[in-house]
Amino acid sequence: MARTIKLISIFFIFTICNAFQNQPKEVDKIIYFLNNFNTLSSEFVQINSVGEVIHGKILVNKPSKFRIEYKDPNDILIICDGFKVAIINNKLKSFSTYSITDTPLNFFLKEKITSESFEIINFQKKENLFIIEIMSKVDKDSGNIKLIFEENPFQLKKWILYNPNGDKISVTLDNLRINPKIKDQLFEVKDPNNKILLENF
Repeated sequence: MARTIKLISIFFIFTICNAFQNQPKEVDKIIYFLNNFNTLSSEFVQINSVGEVIHGKILVNKPSKFRIEYKDPNDILIICDGFKVAIINNKLKSFSTYSITDTPLNFFLKEKITSESFEIINFQKKENLFIIEIMSKVDKDSGNIKLIFEENPFQLKKWILYNPNGDKISVTLDNLRINPKIKDQLFEVKDPNNKILLENF
């Protein structure tokens, strides 16, 4: 389960903000984008180091709320209601919970993250792409994250997580929507056995 927590930390790099000084203007554009959205939704294809392909959908509502739906055969639902992270297995009718402070998610989901928290390791402009690699100064065990933006039209297309143990996990986005209306109920955690709302889990 700890591996699952590590994997989903990739989705919350979105909340980086504030200027990183002495960087190319393209970096400022990226930081501005990441700093100026409240919600997002996207389909995604995730590929891990052994080539396993997983399809799903992600919803984010800053600060601190997210929902990740993995499609069959995984059928796993991961929800953070702003306080706790719940990993729900709908097939087994089971769930486990974690404090958001016990995972890198607490860091990634903050509404405002300064350059004191992140270090830009590398930036490249390649053909129609901007590629930026970032490392957390706070949780160095979380590894590095590479974000890939399309230049024209400007949009986030993909990110890649490099874990300290050598694992590589890539996430390719499809039909990304910025600032869509998302119902608050989608971030509620319910017991998979009886669908009762768990408010203090």
